[in-house]
Amino acid sequence: MSVKGEGEGAWELEGLLQGRGGGSGVVVGQPVVGGGVALLAETTSSGLGSVSTSQEDEELCPYIIVSDIGKGSFATVYTEGYHENNHKSVAIKTILHQKLSAKLFKNLQSKIQILKSLSHRHITKLIDIRTNRNIYLIMEYYSGGDLTNYIKKRSRVKMLEYIPDPY
Repeated sequence: MSVKGEGEGAWELEGLLQGRGGGSGVVVGQPVVGGGVALLAETTSSGLGSVSTSQEDEELCPYIIVSDIGKGSFATVYTEGYHENNHKSVAIKTILHQKLSAKLFKNLQSKIQILKSLSHRHITKLIDIRTNRNIYLIMEYYSGGDLTNYIKKRSRVKMLEYIPDPY
Protein backbone atom coordinates (compact mmCIF):
# COMPACT_ATOMS: atom_id res chain seq x y z
CA MET A 1 0.00 0.00 0.00
CA SER A 2 1.39 3.36 -0.84
CA VAL A 3 0.74 6.96 0.00
CA LYS A 4 1.62 9.39 -2.74
CA GLY A 5 2.69 12.87 -1.81
CA GLU A 6 4.43 14.80 0.89
CA GLY A 7 1.69 17.27 1.84
CA GLU A 8 0.94 18.18 5.43
CA GLY A 9 -0.40 15.13 7.21
CA ALA A 10 0.76 12.65 4.55
CA TRP A 11 3.16 10.97 7.00
CA GLU A 12 0.32 10.53 9.50
CA LEU A 13 -1.90 8.89 6.88
CA GLU A 14 1.00 6.73 5.73
CA GLY A 15 1.31 5.38 9.25
CA LEU A 16 -2.34 4.33 9.14
CA LEU A 17 -1.71 2.25 6.05
CA GLN A 18 1.12 0.13 7.41
CA GLY A 19 0.05 -3.48 7.60
CA ARG A 20 -2.79 -3.08 5.04
CA GLY A 21 -1.18 -5.21 2.34
CA GLY A 22 1.53 -4.36 -0.10
CA GLY A 23 2.71 -4.77 -3.59
CA SER A 24 1.37 -2.48 -6.26
CA GLY A 25 -0.52 -0.18 -3.90
CA VAL A 26 -3.85 -1.76 -4.82
CA VAL A 27 -5.67 -4.44 -2.89
CA VAL A 28 -8.24 -6.13 -5.08
CA GLY A 29 -10.67 -8.29 -3.17
CA GLN A 30 -13.79 -10.18 -4.06
CA PRO A 31 -16.84 -8.02 -4.71
CA VAL A 32 -18.67 -7.04 -1.55
CA VAL A 33 -21.90 -5.24 -0.92
CA GLY A 34 -21.50 -1.52 -0.29
CA GLY A 35 -23.43 0.06 2.53
CA GLY A 36 -24.71 -3.18 4.06
CA VAL A 37 -27.80 -3.60 1.85
CA ALA A 38 -27.44 -6.56 -0.46
CA LEU A 39 -29.91 -5.37 -3.05
CA LEU A 40 -27.80 -2.27 -3.71
CA ALA A 41 -24.70 -4.24 -4.63
CA GLU A 42 -23.54 -4.15 -8.20
CA THR A 43 -20.01 -3.72 -9.45
CA THR A 44 -19.63 -1.97 -12.76
CA SER A 45 -17.13 -1.44 -15.52
CA SER A 46 -16.72 2.21 -16.30
CA GLY A 47 -16.11 3.90 -19.59
CA LEU A 48 -12.60 5.09 -20.11
CA GLY A 49 -13.24 8.85 -20.35
CA SER A 50 -11.79 11.25 -17.80
CA VAL A 51 -13.18 14.45 -16.28
CA SER A 52 -10.28 15.18 -13.91
CA THR A 53 -7.75 17.99 -14.04
CA SER A 54 -4.12 17.32 -14.89
CA GLN A 55 -3.12 18.02 -11.27
CA GLU A 56 -5.66 15.48 -10.02
CA ASP A 57 -4.40 13.04 -12.66
CA GLU A 58 -0.89 13.30 -11.23
CA GLU A 59 -2.08 13.01 -7.62
CA LEU A 60 -4.33 10.02 -8.34
CA CYS A 61 -2.12 8.01 -10.70
CA PRO A 62 -2.81 5.07 -11.41
CA TYR A 63 -6.50 5.90 -10.84
CA ILE A 64 -8.53 7.71 -13.51
CA ILE A 65 -11.58 9.88 -12.66
CA VAL A 66 -14.67 9.28 -14.82
CA SER A 67 -17.50 11.28 -13.22
CA ASP A 68 -18.74 12.98 -10.07
CA ILE A 69 -21.47 11.06 -8.29
CA GLY A 70 -22.26 13.17 -5.22
CA LYS A 71 -21.11 15.32 -2.32
CA GLY A 72 -20.71 14.58 1.34
CA SER A 73 -19.66 16.33 4.52
CA PHE A 74 -16.64 18.64 4.92
CA ALA A 75 -16.07 19.48 1.22
CA THR A 76 -16.02 15.91 0.00
CA VAL A 77 -16.78 14.82 -3.55
CA TYR A 78 -17.33 11.18 -4.44
CA THR A 79 -16.09 10.41 -7.90
CA GLU A 80 -16.45 7.29 -10.01
CA GLY A 81 -13.19 6.12 -11.54
CA TYR A 82 -11.09 3.10 -12.36
CA HIS A 83 -7.56 1.72 -12.02
CA GLU A 84 -5.72 2.33 -15.29
CA ASN A 85 -4.06 -1.11 -15.35
CA ASN A 86 -6.88 -3.48 -14.42
CA HIS A 87 -9.88 -1.18 -15.17
CA LYS A 88 -11.49 -2.10 -11.82
CA SER A 89 -14.13 0.48 -10.91
CA VAL A 90 -13.45 2.54 -7.78
CA ALA A 91 -15.09 5.34 -5.81
CA ILE A 92 -12.73 8.22 -5.07
CA LYS A 93 -13.56 10.32 -2.03
CA THR A 94 -11.79 13.67 -2.34
CA ILE A 95 -11.15 15.62 0.85
CA LEU A 96 -9.88 19.18 0.51
CA HIS A 97 -7.04 19.27 3.02
CA GLN A 98 -7.16 23.05 3.53
CA LYS A 99 -10.83 22.81 4.63
CA LEU A 100 -10.07 20.37 7.46
CA SER A 101 -9.79 21.71 10.98
CA ALA A 102 -7.50 19.87 13.38
CA LYS A 103 -10.55 18.10 14.84
CA LEU A 104 -11.86 17.03 11.40
CA PHE A 105 -8.40 15.80 10.43
CA LYS A 106 -8.26 13.70 13.61
CA ASN A 107 -11.76 12.34 12.82
CA LEU A 108 -10.58 11.47 9.31
CA GLN A 109 -7.60 9.60 10.73
CA SER A 110 -9.97 7.61 12.98
CA LYS A 111 -12.27 6.86 10.05
CA ILE A 112 -9.33 5.60 7.98
CA GLN A 113 -8.16 3.40 10.85
CA ILE A 114 -11.65 1.91 11.20
CA LEU A 115 -12.06 1.35 7.44
CA LYS A 116 -8.62 -0.25 7.31
CA SER A 117 -9.51 -2.71 10.07
CA LEU A 118 -12.87 -3.82 8.62
CA SER A 119 -13.20 -6.81 6.34
CA HIS A 120 -16.76 -7.89 5.66
CA ARG A 121 -18.61 -8.58 2.44
CA HIS A 122 -21.31 -6.05 3.37
CA ILE A 123 -18.86 -3.20 3.94
CA THR A 124 -17.20 -1.27 1.14
CA LYS A 125 -13.42 -1.74 1.36
CA LEU A 126 -10.79 0.97 1.52
CA ILE A 127 -8.38 0.10 -1.30
CA ASP A 128 -5.80 2.89 -1.23
CA ILE A 129 -5.06 6.43 -0.04
CA ARG A 130 -3.38 9.20 -2.03
CA THR A 131 -2.29 12.46 -0.45
CA ASN A 132 -0.72 15.60 -1.78
CA ARG A 133 -2.72 18.80 -2.18
CA ASN A 134 -5.89 16.88 -1.30
CA ILE A 135 -6.59 13.57 0.43
CA TYR A 136 -8.09 10.84 -1.76
CA LEU A 137 -9.67 7.71 -0.30
CA ILE A 138 -9.87 5.04 -3.00
CA MET A 139 -12.71 2.64 -2.21
CA GLU A 140 -14.69 -0.10 -3.92
CA TYR A 141 -17.41 1.32 -6.20
CA TYR A 142 -21.01 0.14 -6.26
CA SER A 143 -23.61 1.68 -8.53
CA GLY A 144 -26.59 1.15 -6.18
CA GLY A 145 -26.34 4.62 -4.63
CA ASP A 146 -26.00 6.00 -1.15
CA LEU A 147 -27.48 3.90 1.68
CA THR A 148 -28.71 6.98 3.57
CA ASN A 149 -30.65 8.21 0.53
CA TYR A 150 -32.04 4.70 -0.03
CA ILE A 151 -33.44 4.58 3.50
CA LYS A 152 -34.80 8.17 3.34
CA LYS A 153 -36.68 7.42 0.11
CA ARG A 154 -38.36 4.36 1.59
CA SER A 155 -38.86 5.66 5.16
CA ARG A 156 -39.51 2.06 6.05
CA VAL A 157 -37.17 -0.73 5.01
CA LYS A 158 -38.04 -4.41 5.34
CA MET A 159 -36.28 -6.12 8.23
CA LEU A 160 -34.79 -8.79 5.96
CA GLU A 161 -32.83 -6.10 4.13
CA TYR A 162 -30.96 -5.40 7.38
CA ILE A 163 -30.21 -8.99 8.34
CA PRO A 164 -26.85 -10.09 6.92
CA ASP A 165 -26.64 -13.38 5.09
CA PRO A 166 -24.64 -15.77 7.32
CA TYR A 167 -22.61 -17.03 4.36
